[in-house]
Amino acid sequence: MGTLAANTTANNGGFTSLGEKTYNYVIRGAEPPVQTRDITVASGQVLKKYTWLESDSSGNMIAHAPLVEIASVAFIAIDAAETIILAGLTWTAGGSGTTAAQLAAAWADIAAGTGYAALADRTTGGSFTAGTLTGYATYASGTPLTTVIFRATTAASATDIADSGTGDNPTVTIIQYAAANKITGLLAMDVDGTSSAVAASMYLSGNFWEDGLVWGIDVATDTITKVDGTTVACTAYDTGCYNSALRQKLLENLAGGTNIIVGAFLTGEVE
Repeated sequence: MGTLAANTTANNGGFTSLGEKTYNYVIRGAEPPVQTRDITVASGQVLKKYTWLESDSSGNMIAHAPLVEIASVAFIAIDAAETIILAGLTWTAGGSGTTAAQLAAAWADIAAGTGYAALADRTTGGSFTAGTLTGYATYASGTPLTTVIFRATTAASATDIADSGTGDNPTVTIIQYAAANKITGLLAMDVDGTSSAVAASMYLSGNFWEDGLVWGIDVATDTITKVDGTTVACTAYDTGCYNSALRQKLLENLAGGTNIIVGAFLTGEVE
């Protein structure tokens, strides 16, 4: 039996010479073949290429609603000793109270299941004093930072975010909730529909690498570049699909007439 060359590795029962492989990080395979059709993107939508789409009541295309709940929480200052309780985690203000920016910084970028004991570094303006962040993970949004996005970590959230603390309530906006809306396709180009509906094109079928697609954007930083070189901020959009399993779950909502396959790189496929 011969020996393997030094630049090869076992993969799914076979062997692949990594040094000889090249990838298109969007198109994954030839089946099903890529097909597109003309569409109209609704007024008010600013979307990146490879954004998942659904249709509105007029048949125009908009960014697809998330598979899981997305809640935007806009904090306001609270006074000394007052509390904010969100998704099971409690913040207590210090002797000078906590500003909106301090609250947002404290709540941003917390993994689901993180208890207050693990958040001892969050002590500016107060501290976490009880509980565990249950059912959600968070990330920052906005400049200056006063808003935090809470993303459900299950396919359906048990309850909406609601503050039960003693301080002034933050403003909680459910952006979209556990949508069953059908996926009509993938946007084939950047679109600026700020002031009017825009003609565009979308993929009806194809085989795509999941890392090349847009599963969500950061509303604080994500923009598209227009033909004149200026940029415009993207419409809020987040599928909530932060892992491969949820991304495949989202594909169960494909509309009739669409045939889109999405796959992930396996260990050993990328140098």
